[in-house]
This record gives sequence, C-alpha cells and structure tokens, in this order.
Amino acid sequence: MPADNQEPHEEPQEEPQAEDGEPMLDPEFVAVLEKLWVASETSPDRPWSLAKLCKQSGLAMSTLRRHLVVLEDAGIAQADVLEDGTGKAWLTPAGIDLCKTLLAE
Repeated sequence: MPADNQEPHEEPQEEPQAEDGEPMLDPEFVAVLEKLWVASETSPDRPWSLAKLCKQSGLAMSTLRRHLVVLEDAGIAQADVLEDGTGKAWLTPAGIDLCKTLLAE
C-alpha cells in the first residue's frame, strides 16, 4: 500500500498499433486533418468554419477544438476562434506539405 502522500503506481498504457507494429493515429485526429486538407483543396482562399469542419468530420465541437490545438501547436494548422465559439480553421503551408505527403492520391 502506498504511503499517505504517494500516488499509487499506474502502468503506462500502450499506444494502439497497426498490424506492422507502427503506432496508429487517432482516427478523429486523422478526420480533422483530412477535412482541413479537403478545405484547402476545394476553397484555398476561404477557410472552413468550425461548424462546417464539425459537420464534415462528424465530430463534436469540443473534440474538433482539442485536435485543432494539437495541430496548431505542431504548426500544421491555424484557427481563428471568436469569444462566442465560432471561428474558422485552415492548414498552414507546413500542414499543406504534410497532407500532400500523407493524404494526396
């Protein structure tokens, strides 16, 4: 039993892996990235609204925003979010290059 001031030890959780043993990306994360890529290809001069990204990806706004924060921190996407929660998001040039490599067919 741990001492009163110590947290019980938790085993680290394993990352999900593909059949080849490589770590898998979160499907929701991939959905956001794919929809940002579609937006950049179909309307390069007009970023999609967060509401449209939610509808197109099938994700809740909170989930979309969580993934956008990760993409912004990585320099892959940019988002403009207003105080009322509305906004828009788009890929950065680095994000476009990444998607060209990963998603272009």
